[in-house]
Amino acid sequence: MFLKNKRTIFLTIISSVFISHVLAQQSYFIDGYHGGIWGHYPYLYSSFIAEEMDAHPNWKLNFEIEPVTWDSIEKLDPTGYSKIKNWINNDSVQTRIEYINPDYGQSYLYNISGESIIRQFKYGMKTLRKHFPKIAFTTYSSEEPCFTSALPGILKSYGFKYASLKNPNTCWAGYVAAHGGELVNWVGPDGSSILTVPRYATEKLLAHSTWQTEAWNNSPSYIQSALNDGIKDPVGMCIQDAGWRNGPWLGEKKNIIYTTWRNYFKNIANKDNVPDWQLSQEDIKVSLVWGGQILQRVAKAVRKTENMLVNTEIIAALNKIYFGKNWPQKDLDIAWKNLLLSEHHDCWVVPYNRKYGRNWEQYVQQWTGASQNICDTILDKKNLKDQQGEVKQYIRIYNGSAQSRTAYIGVNLPTRFAQKQVFLSDKDEHRIPAQRTDNKLYFKATIPSVGYASFRINEQNGVPLKGEDIISEEKNGDYKLETDLYKIIIDPKAGGAIKSLLMKKENDHEFVIKGRFLNELKGYFYQEKRFHSSTETPATIKILSNDPLYASVQIKGIIAGNPFTQIINVTKDGAFIKMKLHIDWLSNIGIGKFDESKTYKSENLVKAFYNNKYKLLTLFPVNISDAVIYKDAPFDVFKSKEKNTFFNSWDSIKNNVLLHWVDIEDKEGRYGLALFSDETTSYAHGPGIPLGLTTQYSGRALFGADYTLDGATNLSYALLPHTGNWKKGDVNMQSAYYNRPLTVTLFKSTGLERDNWNKSFMHLDNSGCILSALMIDHKDIVMRLFNAQGKGGLHTIYLEKPAKNAVRVKLNGEVQGMIPIQDNGKAFSLRIPPLGFSTIRLEGIVD
Repeated sequence: MFLKNKRTIFLTIISSVFISHVLAQQSYFIDGYHGGIWGHYPYLYSSFIAEEMDAHPNWKLNFEIEPVTWDSIEKLDPTGYSKIKNWINNDSVQTRIEYINPDYGQSYLYNISGESIIRQFKYGMKTLRKHFPKIAFTTYSSEEPCFTSALPGILKSYGFKYASLKNPNTCWAGYVAAHGGELVNWVGPDGSSILTVPRYATEKLLAHSTWQTEAWNNSPSYIQSALNDGIKDPVGMCIQDAGWRNGPWLGEKKNIIYTTWRNYFKNIANKDNVPDWQLSQEDIKVSLVWGGQILQRVAKAVRKTENMLVNTEIIAALNKIYFGKNWPQKDLDIAWKNLLLSEHHDCWVVPYNRKYGRNWEQYVQQWTGASQNICDTILDKKNLKDQQGEVKQYIRIYNGSAQSRTAYIGVNLPTRFAQKQVFLSDKDEHRIPAQRTDNKLYFKATIPSVGYASFRINEQNGVPLKGEDIISEEKNGDYKLETDLYKIIIDPKAGGAIKSLLMKKENDHEFVIKGRFLNELKGYFYQEKRFHSSTETPATIKILSNDPLYASVQIKGIIAGNPFTQIINVTKDGAFIKMKLHIDWLSNIGIGKFDESKTYKSENLVKAFYNNKYKLLTLFPVNISDAVIYKDAPFDVFKSKEKNTFFNSWDSIKNNVLLHWVDIEDKEGRYGLALFSDETTSYAHGPGIPLGLTTQYSGRALFGADYTLDGATNLSYALLPHTGNWKKGDVNMQSAYYNRPLTVTLFKSTGLERDNWNKSFMHLDNSGCILSALMIDHKDIVMRLFNAQGKGGLHTIYLEKPAKNAVRVKLNGEVQGMIPIQDNGKAFSLRIPPLGFSTIRLEGIVD
């Protein structure tokens, strides 16, 4: 007894000495505020912050406040606004407030396009400079997991010097992998790097929590583990929610020094021998409620608007260049700002939450709907029908890609031609073979790069199509879709799934595993405690369109007693197999690993919505041995390092995000099959589970919200079988074509001259680049190119109109250098790093 008590006393003394030593060790802390008028920012809160800063003169803050917030605070709380303005307007390292995230809509970033990320910073920084002219943007940091692998290149181009990969107190939706010590050089896919504080290798996820790491409060164990790992000046972080009334997060302690990130990097952190870290997108371990209907609708609306806005901007630039139309900058600004708010992280992580009487999804539909209406107005698409006294019999098709495109176009005919026989003609009055289905005309056309082509609708019999119909019914009841590229067999007895997909020009290579089915729906319905598959019930097949150019087939089947409809569209020699899925849920049934309706707790590590294996999946069992997975991220393409995409618990999150595409290919790079989605979602793959598109989840999830089936499910996706790896198969380029289709407009004949029928503003001799943006800035044309295929060497751009100068600029407008002009101003060459982007300003083309 005596010995036991003596040992206890000894351990207590040793423990006290240890804790005293750690507490005496000086450490640093990043405090601040996160939120805004859309997230959270109470009335007169700026005055509260100012009062607390006056009361605590050593307290320094880091701001992540929605930039548009200051428009209202300036009027509602002028006293607080004025005091905070003085601190933010100080660009020195001694300032007491540093702005660490100027994103207009505080997006997660990994779930949107690279161009949207650029605009998030552009509009956010512009708004902040309106209020704080001397503001300095030095460090990027976020309280949420708002990270993506390509950030180093974007941040450096905007003038940022530093970044942080910590988000210690708001990890609900994920966190970055623990890696490294005091500092790392975060290297992006294009080779750019930025000095970064990582989530330390010793920074553990907090026990009994599903939203924190140990860095949230500079605990003794956190500080000591960092010191033991050689980190001389450990730093913790908590960017408080705007609205909290704590004042300094850790109170006032002698051993805690509050600092801005700018000061920490400049004056404190040990910058000797900093190692590089080529962070993969999979190191950003994030998870949302993929498959939930409400999130599907949010993601679909955002993706559609992203694509429309970039296309509209390019077309508006072409209309300015060739037709002298006014550049609609104010309208485009409104459309972009609406989209950027729709990309707010709260829209994605808590879409059910309500603000000012609406939930986040309703705001997304309002914002994206307004943006889409602006696009339609700019393109005059609301006026496709004949107006009184007008004759609209010309079609103009725009191509916003840097390469010419040959594609099948579907045009809804003006009402004037509804009951008439018509044919199309091009600028040389050649008749164009076309296929008419009801009042829609399908035809094949080649549209020049970054340009347009025009066609006339004529009142006479059209050119008869030659060739055989694409769809035929086999003797055994199967349906065959045969194009120049593929032979597809649909089995009605197996729920209308695809039992064979042959690539004809590659010795009829079979893509479907024998005995399995592509496009099968399968998931776990936990109320029945069993898996259901669409192959369990026969389907009925209906041919919707069947001609030599274009064919469409409808499949009606049953999944777990609920009717679904799939539509498969193919063209004569088109690369895509396009699909649509519509499920009419008869009730709000549960889909997922287990029922959490009565057991959900936020602190539970294991949650049903994490595991995609049990969600309803659309499956693609591809006949590829030793398969590897490649997928895209914003301005990135990478090989998956994960053996599978499955996890059950918050502390083992894997990045299974499908942004635009995922490609499964054999190890030798001989064949592959790419899956494209029209919305950001997730995918499944692993031993025993083929490639799968997340299709539905129904049940409790983040913050206990009930992700219900409140209507029909609608998904659109496409398959691209290809030879070679993703580069040889042009998967990233094809993704751009899928997401940004050719744009059709109708117009009347007045003023149409033969010389203006077809135009191409520019083209490239290296097909590996995507035109990310084309816009007018005063009298200059600004273009942005993304090296999507990762090809090296020079990229030569040929212009239809001569430019006086070509200037390479950073995103912040800083001139990087003049680009030598060739061919009397009609050509120039530059190098763009693989998976990098370059912004070019062309002078002297527009008035």
